Parts: sequence; C-alpha cells; structure tokens
Amino acid sequence: MGDIGAERRRVASEPVEDALALPDPNVEPTGPPGHPDGSPARRQQDLPPSKTTEGGTVDPGLGSRAMTTPAYAKGFDDTIGLQISSATPDEVRATLTVTPDLLQPYGLLHGGVLCTIVESIGSVAGAVWYGDRGRVVGTSNHTNFLRSVTEGTLTGVATPIHRGRTQQLWSIDIRDEQERLIAKGELRVANLPHREEPTS
Repeated sequence: MGDIGAERRRVASEPVEDALALPDPNVEPTGPPGHPDGSPARRQQDLPPSKTTEGGTVDPGLGSRAMTTPAYAKGFDDTIGLQISSATPDEVRATLTVTPDLLQPYGLLHGGVLCTIVESIGSVAGAVWYGDRGRVVGTSNHTNFLRSVTEGTLTGVATPIHRGRTQQLWSIDIRDEQERLIAKGELRVANLPHREEPTS
C-alpha cells in the first residue's frame, strides 16, 4: 500500500480550480446504473444553471464557491443524486430523489443517506459562510431518523445554530414532499484558516 497520509496531503494541497475540473464532455461516460447520464461525474452541460438568492449566486453543481473538497462535483453526493439547489451564508438547500439503489433490505431509505444529506449540506453551509478565510471539516454528525421513506423527493435545509472563530454548528431538517419531517440532524464543523506561507 502507498503512503495514505502523503496522498491526503497531496489532494488537500491541490488548487480548487484543478480539483473541480469536470471530465471531457466528448468522452462517453461510464458509471453505475441509475444515474441520469450513467456516470457519477456530471458533465458541464449537465449541471443546473447558477441560482441567485438573497445571499448571492452559487453554482449548485459545485456546491458553493467556497467549497474546497477535492472533486466535489464528481464525488459521493453526485453518486447518490444529492443536488444543491441554493446556498447562501445563512441557508443551504438540497434535494434528493429516493431510488431503489438507496433502499436497505426492508425497502426503506437507508439511514446512511440521511446522514449524508446532513453531512453534505451542513459542510457546504459552513464552507459558504467561512468563505475565503480557509476550509471547514466535519467533526460531529448527529442525525435522528423520525419517519421512514420508500420513495419520493426529499428536501434538506441547513440553518446555523452557532458560527464562531474555530467552529460552527448547523441544524439540518430533511422533509418529504408533504413537508413531513423525515430526519433532523446537527453537524459541527471545524474552521481551518489558511496557513501563512513562510517567507524566504
């Protein structure tokens, strides 16, 4: 096995613009069945248009202008179909359509999907608020499952509980199309400011 620590440091140091580069649209995508284009990586023409909200404009395909997770646009969220619909420093919204691939053996939506929604939109929210000061990393995810789901579209909304110098705490509500509360979570993230480059 290679040096995992070295690989993580390499990925973390990649410029955001390079890390978020999308695949060549002229190459036929391949990937797991059930994805709209057969690929876990969305092509540029497949991304939804930027949306303007009260807090500003955000490209939902990239999550946010401040999101520094490498290859965010072609990561796990895209694999399960989670779509960021709007993001401001005070609120992030996302939707997910329940598919058979996301169900557990009893035919219910897997709890890990709900945890993922909490983790993902809470992280995007923290990153948008923290902005150019650095990046954020999740340190605690507490998700309560309140109602089972077998189909339909879910909407997750992240709002702040606390935003401080070193950490943030976000509340995430996940509701179905009838506005019933399916799950409620809290995500705590640590704020990691950019390090000063040593001068020679």
